[in-house]
Order: sequence, then structure tokens, then C-alpha cells
Amino acid sequence: MKKQNVYVGNCSINGIYQYELKKGNLIKVNSTNDFKRCTYLVNSDKNLYGVLEIQDKENNNCGYIVSYKKSNRNLILIDKKTSYGKNPCHIEIDKNNNLLFISNYGDGNFTVFKLNEDGTIREKVFSKIEDEEKSHMHCVKMSNDNKFLFAVDLGKDVVIVYEIEK
Repeated sequence: MKKQNVYVGNCSINGIYQYELKKGNLIKVNSTNDFKRCTYLVNSDKNLYGVLEIQDKENNNCGYIVSYKKSNRNLILIDKKTSYGKNPCHIEIDKNNNLLFISNYGDGNFTVFKLNEDGTIREKVFSKIEDEEKSHMHCVKMSNDNKFLFAVDLGKDVVIVYEIEK
């Protein structure tokens, strides 16, 4: 059986925990101590991406995205960028590992970033908010054919479908 790693982020403890699944048991391998509140994670072949919330000097909640390179027994931080919103709560990667989608619940927007081959995060290519008064973007999910993006807005209580242009 192929070795399988499991990664766990959380709201209350520093870092991301890396476990190895062996014979139905999770065995802790390592953890990072880079950031608190690295909550939602998405895994690609070579990289792990997460969203985190950090309070700035004025106690405002600022959203960030982090990128880690995966190696055998640890994670190496390779990038950190703003999520262009508050309270990021979900992260999604397209099926080709080219685009990264961040849902910011607090501001109600979602943001799209391009990814470099090495897993670092390139520039923001798109950001959308449906309704500045009501929107609370909960998550965005790619369709299985990688042609559509489904955005779940809990503030407006709708699912919005976007076609991905290549």
C-alpha cells in the first residue's frame, strides 16, 4: 500500500499537522509552527495550500494564503500572499493545478490567483463580490470537467455558476 499523508489545519493551535496513515491509524509525523489559524487546506501533488486569518496592528482580521512545498517528512513554507479579503474560509485548486480560488466570508468576495509551476502564488487575476451589503462567500468548487466554478454565497443564499475561460 502506498504511503498516504494527511494534513490537518486548525483554528486554535499553531501550525499544520502532518500525519501518515498506516494500517488504519494516523501517526503524527511533523507539524509547522509558522502561523496560528491556518484552517482550510487543499492538497496538490507537490504542494499544500492553506488560508489563514491574522489580526493586524489595528485588530482588523486580514486574510492570507500560504503555500508549502511537500517533502518526505515536513512542509517547507514557500509563499504567503493576501487573500484580498477578510475571514477566508475556503480554498480550492483547479484540476490542472494552475488556478487557486479563495473564499472570503467576511467581505463576501472570492479571489482567483494563478499558480507558478513551483507552487508559488502569482498575481490575482479575478475578484468578485455579488452584493457588498449581503454577500458572505462560503466556498467555491470546480466542476469535474474544470469548466465551471460554483460559488456558494451564504449571505444571499444562492449558488452562482461561472464559466472558466481558458
